[in-house]
Amino acid sequence: MIAAILFLLAALQSEALSDSTVAGRTLTDAVRVIPMAGGRRLALVRLPGIPQDPTAVGAVMLSPDGRTWPLRASMFVEPELMLAGSAGQIYGGAMSDDQTTAALSIGWLSPAREGRNGIIILQKGGDQLFHQKQRIECRVGTGDLLFTPQGDIVAVTAPYVTVFTISGKTNAELLHGVIGERRRASELRLYRAGNERYALLDVVSSTLYLFAIGRTREITTTDLDPHHGTLGPIQAIAFDDNSSIVAVRQQLAPRPDTVITLRNTTSTRSMRTGSPSRTAYFHDGMLSLVASIGGSPSLQHLSLADIRKGARHD
Repeated sequence: MIAAILFLLAALQSEALSDSTVAGRTLTDAVRVIPMAGGRRLALVRLPGIPQDPTAVGAVMLSPDGRTWPLRASMFVEPELMLAGSAGQIYGGAMSDDQTTAALSIGWLSPAREGRNGIIILQKGGDQLFHQKQRIECRVGTGDLLFTPQGDIVAVTAPYVTVFTISGKTNAELLHGVIGERRRASELRLYRAGNERYALLDVVSSTLYLFAIGRTREITTTDLDPHHGTLGPIQAIAFDDNSSIVAVRQQLAPRPDTVITLRNTTSTRSMRTGSPSRTAYFHDGMLSLVASIGGSPSLQHLSLADIRKGARHD
């Protein structure tokens, strides 16, 4: 195994970032922004200028105090197992509820240009830095992942979902036959919908599946609650304290708009922002949208109260 990997926390790699500079430098260029425990955000960004790996995707971890932690898949794979000159892809990331363990799903090319996938487990040490604990090898493509309250990992391993322990043991494989067999991991996204409830979004069919994983790790697949095609083209979803679905989708006609829809069992309300959002994420009751207005990035924060009012932001 390679030596322990440290997140890049040195002062020279850190700087205080305001919302405006974060939006301009990282978030507006992100493929996706993933909220994590402790107020952290993981921005997935394309890595240009890598001839052997034109689809390379790295990540930037943003801490609440403004520090930035650049990450690449190549940090976690032995050089002899990776195509020279490539950087690999980071597909998703998560932090445990107690903030002592982190996980990244990654992919890379072997020297023979064969695709490889894995989940990296990072553990906080006595020095308060995260060190690589192990790499879980996956025989299929990996994607989104998250932690259960018990510290297990739920991961998209298309075309199904796998529950791992952090030691790499497979606890369960679920949603077989529910997800289309040809779905790619990048087309499926995972969300926590409550303490023991989860959601899987198929962004191609705009179908949302709800399922449960109990405290003793039992899987309740009979609890599947598909919302087939009712959410429109989705950029992001989130859940409020009452498990209402907040859906963020983009509409291009009759004018470019970001449409935010709050759905529950009794009503649907929408609000529009005046320019299309390039990325959206939800954390601590606030929905953050990064839009480009006249070429200048704008980071907007909207509360659920704003969304319920149907306020317009033109």
